Amino acid sequence: MSGPRRFAHGTGDDWKSPDVLPPLLSALVDALPGPLLVVDADDCVVTASPTVEALFECERERLLGQPLATLFLEGSETSPALAVRKDGGVRRIEISRRQLQGLGVPLTLLWLADVTERDERRRAERRLRAILKDLERATKAKSEFLATMSHELRTPMSAVLGMTDILLDSALDEEQRELAERVRRAGVHLLTTINDVLDLSKVEAGRLDLESARIPLRGWLAEVIELFDAQAIAKKIALRAEVAPSVPEAIDGDSTRLRQILVNLIGNAVKFTDSGHVAVHVTIVRSSNARKIEFCVEDTGIGIPAEELDRLFEPWRQVSGTSMRHAGTGLGLAIARRLVECMGGTISAGSDPGRGSTFRFSLPLRAEAPVRRHEVARAPRKTELPPGNDVAMATGA
Repeated sequence: MSGPRRFAHGTGDDWKSPDVLPPLLSALVDALPGPLLVVDADDCVVTASPTVEALFECERERLLGQPLATLFLEGSETSPALAVRKDGGVRRIEISRRQLQGLGVPLTLLWLADVTERDERRRAERRLRAILKDLERATKAKSEFLATMSHELRTPMSAVLGMTDILLDSALDEEQRELAERVRRAGVHLLTTINDVLDLSKVEAGRLDLESARIPLRGWLAEVIELFDAQAIAKKIALRAEVAPSVPEAIDGDSTRLRQILVNLIGNAVKFTDSGHVAVHVTIVRSSNARKIEFCVEDTGIGIPAEELDRLFEPWRQVSGTSMRHAGTGLGLAIARRLVECMGGTISAGSDPGRGSTFRFSLPLRAEAPVRRHEVARAPRKTELPPGNDVAMATGA
């Protein structure tokens, strides 16, 4: 070629000349959406739609007569071409070709699709998936390591506590007994921490197995309340539980894990309450035509600042200013949340600083038919919660 070829707009029958572009085709290209080019048999640009100006950042008149090879660096039918812009930027362009028939001139219509953002998004998504997969593997490896190490630590720690109990049963003077008691208290705290880490790592590693058995709810709840009798009496606070009449006599679930959740919640409530009461309420709630059993633990303790509530269920998180006064690992609520979620439930917290806190968790109800009073064959324990709406005071001020 002697130079870039330019086509003129003609009138009448001269549009059939190979050097004249039909006005109708030019108008059509201008009207169609998206960036379009029309090229001749030598792949030189004959005309272009107005939208190509934004794509190449130059006036479309400057593109006329230019070979495609000067506009695109590379490309094929299976991979996008690279368009070089006036500012030096590069865009990834997919090109679709269609031959124009019946014009008397060999022309081809090129549809241009800017896929730069799409391809970048896809690459970012692939990188993100790879990062998440690596993170998942790292988290699983960490959890498995913690589970193994916690198990290895728990066995000798239990032996230390056993030997300490034997030592305390022997003849000791006052100073020796005090030192042995300190050893025992430190050992119990350490064993609790080890157990918490083990439970959390099991959940995160997906190695927590849930069991399902029949739980006689009222008697079972009374036994959980009894665990905190001594603490409540020592602090002169009331500890009570209330089960709504609509709650069945027995439910199906993992008694050990459900007890663990309540022990964490009630234990925190008693720990942070110096006057007033700690109350446990059990009710039935309906959500999306499904029945759930809800446990609510409320107290009149120190409360939780609003800015702490969102982070309350994170591992190793303690309410600001409580770590020195109240010993703990900050794992209890994190474990409670994980266990509730493993059971298909939800947990939440609310608080009024200085006046108390409320923790609620609900689980899908899997219950047997309610047992009427005359069908209960055994005599209840003295602290067992009676059927119906009665309130049992496990301890009092």
